[in-house]
Amino acid sequence: MAGVAIVRASGAAFTIPLNVLGLNQISAPVITSQPVNRVAGVGTSTTMTVGATGQAPLGYAWSKNGVLLVDGGAILGSQGATLSLSGVSAAEAGVYTCRVSNPAGAVVSNAVTLVVMNAAPTHAVVGAGYTPGTTVMITNTITFVGAGSALGWSVLLPNGWRYAAVGVGEPAVKPDSGSTDLLEWAWTTLPVSPVTFTYGLQVPGTVVGDQTLAALVIFRAAGAAAQITAKPDPLVLTQVALHSADTDRNFRIGLLELTRMIELFNTRNSTNRTGAYRVDATGEDGFSPEPTRTKTAVVTLASYHSADSNRDGKVDLFELTRLIELYNFRVGTSRTGDYHTAAETEDGFAPGPGVIAYTSP
Repeated sequence: MAGVAIVRASGAAFTIPLNVLGLNQISAPVITSQPVNRVAGVGTSTTMTVGATGQAPLGYAWSKNGVLLVDGGAILGSQGATLSLSGVSAAEAGVYTCRVSNPAGAVVSNAVTLVVMNAAPTHAVVGAGYTPGTTVMITNTITFVGAGSALGWSVLLPNGWRYAAVGVGEPAVKPDSGSTDLLEWAWTTLPVSPVTFTYGLQVPGTVVGDQTLAALVIFRAAGAAAQITAKPDPLVLTQVALHSADTDRNFRIGLLELTRMIELFNTRNSTNRTGAYRVDATGEDGFSPEPTRTKTAVVTLASYHSADSNRDGKVDLFELTRLIELYNFRVGTSRTGDYHTAAETEDGFAPGPGVIAYTSP
């Protein structure tokens, strides 16, 4: 915009041109990216973000259920482009909007929903732990309160472990038999709480030592999803030792297995019973009789038979009697031969089945 100033003096008039004055048009805000629905677990954190353009300065004001929010407690960023909610509780559930404004006007974002799930997912090993080369069962429980639409469960396996197609209570959507690495289950509609299911894992024959599983429950609602870590995190699976005599690996000493032990006990050098044995990978129990060793010979073996409690490379009468004790374990009048690991005993085992208790932390 341009103009002139007219000055009159002594009956004359003079014009003075004025500088051009520029007037900028102020544009009202325009939302370029809308916030989206969220699902969050109790105690977790979540954010909502709005993107907008327009003449600066832009002002932001977040509301929940029509009430303006202010920073404090779980809320941070109530007057910014990103609203952060930490340590979420059921009180944070609701419908959120953001009003973006400047001197030229204001615009309100789409309304989005925050669904809060109060969930307690847990997982535990069935029994005392795992045994290499066998199937271990894992039981899972999901207790929750909240309005979701679907449910998922995922677990990260140790290297080489495989999903075994045995289980109880699994949903229709589950891993394929033999799947490795990451396993996933899904309920396409939200089941009734609590949800409990069990699945099997095939353990590699070469694995040793403690192994871990990490699991997540996934809740879906309003097109969004939340992941909540299962406890304990991680789940530690302890390797359970089998007795060397237990060749069929079922935590029971049978008659055939006892007979094999008697065979080792009866090893002779000439006419002398020595009970000597040696490591033999081709033997059914990993050992074989050693008739060339004398009764007084001192040896160091790469591994020892579980019954050889004094680790001298020989099976004596006391050690054989101990295995007979395991063999003779009974439930009522039925001989079962059950045994379990027990660190405080002379051979590391005790009669009877093992029992493990699990308490959710």
